[in-house]
Amino acid sequence: MDFSDIRSYPEKIFSTYWNKVIEDPHFKVLLEHLSSHHHNIRNIVSSLKSYDQFKNLMIHMVDLLVKKTVEEISFSGTGELKKPSKSGSIFISNHRSTSLDPILFNYMLHSETGNTAYNAAGDNLLNTSWLGHLIRLNRGFIVKRNVEDMDEKLHEAEKLSHYIHSLVKKGRNVWIAQRNGRAKDGDDRTDSAVLAMLKLSHKDKNWEDFSREIPLVPVSMSYEEIPLDTFIIRDHLGLADTQDSRRDSGQILREIGEKKRKIHIHISPRVIGVKRAELVRKLDESIISGTKIWESNNYAARLLHRLDSIKDKPVRWLKEKLSSQDESLQNALIRLYAAPVINRMKLD
Repeated sequence: MDFSDIRSYPEKIFSTYWNKVIEDPHFKVLLEHLSSHHHNIRNIVSSLKSYDQFKNLMIHMVDLLVKKTVEEISFSGTGELKKPSKSGSIFISNHRSTSLDPILFNYMLHSETGNTAYNAAGDNLLNTSWLGHLIRLNRGFIVKRNVEDMDEKLHEAEKLSHYIHSLVKKGRNVWIAQRNGRAKDGDDRTDSAVLAMLKLSHKDKNWEDFSREIPLVPVSMSYEEIPLDTFIIRDHLGLADTQDSRRDSGQILREIGEKKRKIHIHISPRVIGVKRAELVRKLDESIISGTKIWESNNYAARLLHRLDSIKDKPVRWLKEKLSSQDESLQNALIRLYAAPVINRMKLD
């Protein structure tokens, strides 16, 4: 299959697309902003000549991002990353943040193994050309979401499945979200269509053989304070402006630049199942049980259900954030933060 319209850019054509990024006027504005924090960044960016130099810069920038904006980041279950495998793994993650989920997952993966994964990104991010090029230069590949014709939708799903399989066969790791878009209500559930897409390149195998051949590894991303939480609930309630073509890039810049509280990433053991429904259930159970419960989650759960069994402490920053919202937004924000606790209780 021809993967040229969705694949991560090959290293041999790095210069072509890197030049398009650095010449984009909107990217130049971003560099001006970054220069106020990192005086040499413009010179460093302009002097890059190879993919290896670019990769090293990205690793350095993410390290700076974590040190400057994240209060604390922790990992668990990382022993799963070191288990021998004949192929790469597909890491299936809950989805809280458009940009930070794959960035921080790769930060963890690089810290533990020295490698990074290829990452799925929605085609809505291509609305900002420099961002689309930057994502594909940085091991991102495109998931086409806005396809109406059913035959074309199936063709694109098959192409995506075969591309992911081609990476895994070469021993490359892949990160993909468990559903299309962020869980705007905080309820982490795997869309079975994601698994159906992954198996399209293995039509000759049953679900058990497929899941034994390709490691499907659950990932739980846990944020003490969810990035852009008030925007997410406005979007969930249909109150956000969806017509702005640059809203996705604006969100990403805010996610990256704003201060973050504590973050935890957990890797669960791979899942194997004889049916798709069983795999979905095991993924959901692993992701929910691997999610770290913060005081902000407990506080919201008690507010939502008056759960006296939860011995929470009032969380000042969340209390202040709730008080600044009207009633409908306040309730949605409480549900967003309470969801991990409620799901854990249902699981137990």
